[in-house]
Amino acid sequence: MTDERIPGSGDFVKEILEEADERVKEQFMHGERKDKIREVINEICKRSGVSVREVRPGGRRHNVSQARAEVAFKLVGDYGITLAEIAGNVGASTSEIFNIMQMLNN
Repeated sequence: MTDERIPGSGDFVKEILEEADERVKEQFMHGERKDKIREVINEICKRSGVSVREVRPGGRRHNVSQARAEVAFKLVGDYGITLAEIAGNVGASTSEIFNIMQMLNN
């Protein structure tokens, strides 16, 4: 891995980039995370044709589960938000969020 902004190469550059990524994720304050969670839920629900109300209490329809999984993937991958925090905002358990992410990944 290389990045012309960082002198060196290989494992050193990878480590620096990973540390920078972690710092960005940690900079999200609690209120900002809540806002981002709401924003992502609304965005994916609108695109999927699923109501926010269906996603939050743990609806079981396939497209609702799919939307919930997309929400989880985006929030974990892009913003470093924990499964527990996502679960609390979509009306599911942490293990349910983990399982639907696993299903979507396969």
